[in-house]
Amino acid sequence: AHLRLVKDSVELPFDASTMQALHYDYLAPCLPDRTTDYFWEIAGKTYRRWQKEGRGPLLTLPPDIIARGWAALNGAGVPKDAWFVALHVREGKWHGRNEGAHGILNADIATYWPGIVEITRRGGWVIRMGDPGMSRLPALPNVIDYCHSELRADWMDVFIASQCRFLLGTSSGPAMIPGVYGVPSVLTNWWPPAQRPWHASAIFIPKMLRKLANGQYLTLSETLAEPFSYCHSRRYLAGHEGVCVEDNKPEMIRAAVEEMLVRLNGKGPDSPEESDLRSRVDQIYESHGVFGMGCLARGFLERYATLIM
Repeated sequence: AHLRLVKDSVELPFDASTMQALHYDYLAPCLPDRTTDYFWEIAGKTYRRWQKEGRGPLLTLPPDIIARGWAALNGAGVPKDAWFVALHVREGKWHGRNEGAHGILNADIATYWPGIVEITRRGGWVIRMGDPGMSRLPALPNVIDYCHSELRADWMDVFIASQCRFLLGTSSGPAMIPGVYGVPSVLTNWWPPAQRPWHASAIFIPKMLRKLANGQYLTLSETLAEPFSYCHSRRYLAGHEGVCVEDNKPEMIRAAVEEMLVRLNGKGPDSPEESDLRSRVDQIYESHGVFGMGCLARGFLERYATLIM
């Protein structure tokens, strides 16, 4: 509906020699004033303006694709009137690669069991996304290990991420899909600190930085400053800065899932204390030039309120 995909230069509506002038660098695009900027910051500002203007979801899935997707899920045992949650926990083994510079984004799927159980206990289904190189899930009721199934396809990936009740994910590609279709997310083990999720409908939990010398956590402001804000090297953080990166605890992930389910069922307003904390969070992020709108999970705020400074 918005873009035309050209696979062969002969199909271009202009001469191929002009392509370089139209080049758009994804990570560091050139702005109208000829300066460059980081794409995450531009996206954060754009989505904030988008919401302020009251615009709806950018994309919608065609009815025929929705019908095909539900037919595939029905064939796999998901009832027609069921609701489901998309699950993607980054393991970093796609295309035979592992760890590397982005290994810090990975998480342990086993820490998501309580969250999965919370969803299925309430009658929902969980569809675990990913690629065949990921570890297999044990047989669980109302859970489809889609990444190891014959259902797996590119269009089906988009169907799942756009038609789920919400996505339970990590800092990975699938986390970018739901928001443009107006679907909320619970983003866990989020990293790096300065890449606050773009959408106001997202609940997120960042990974924590703990000092090796005394076990104390860094404050929110400290994590948003260099060299921590965008660092992807655990070795550098430990060896040069004396801090370790700590993944989310299973119960905090479960609590964030529960919070999202309460939200979707029409929760009441935040307490005055929580509203004050969230206001302080926004001020801290904005003072460091971070413009996403994702909300820190309530469980995180409650447990680490003294770090919101």
